[in-house]
Amino acid sequence: MISFTARITKRKILVFIFVLLAIAAILLALFGQGPAEAENPVDGSTAGARIAFLSSFGWNCDPDSESEKDTVIPSVFDDVYQPYNDIQLAQGFDLSPYKGQTAKLYSYHILNYPNGGDYIYASLLVFDGVIIGGDIHSTALDGFMHGFQAVDPQ
Repeated sequence: MISFTARITKRKILVFIFVLLAIAAILLALFGQGPAEAENPVDGSTAGARIAFLSSFGWNCDPDSESEKDTVIPSVFDDVYQPYNDIQLAQGFDLSPYKGQTAKLYSYHILNYPNGGDYIYASLLVFDGVIIGGDIHSTALDGFMHGFQAVDPQ
């Protein structure tokens, strides 16, 4: 018969507890915090805050045109969503931390887009009351999409 004995000291117990706490901290950092918070979060919790955000770029929106729906940020960005995230990155947002999360998608009719007509909308992605991205786009057949900044009509 083989027997094994170990001498457990206070130091060994403290090292063991420290290692367990370090592992727990690493796991919490990797998996427990959810999406990263924006460096300068933009309030999107109310219609007034969202419209004020769009107004800061010079857009006049019809507040009565607001639509809201849930949308899931894809877990994997494909050749459609990656270019959309590239638009977000260019304007200081990043949807990567929100992969697999459900966000609110708010849309507003833009009233003052140059030569825009009735088909120009602003979309805002909001997660936990914070604007995490969005775009200005046309729903016309020959439509377009760009970031929030106004563009010069060609």
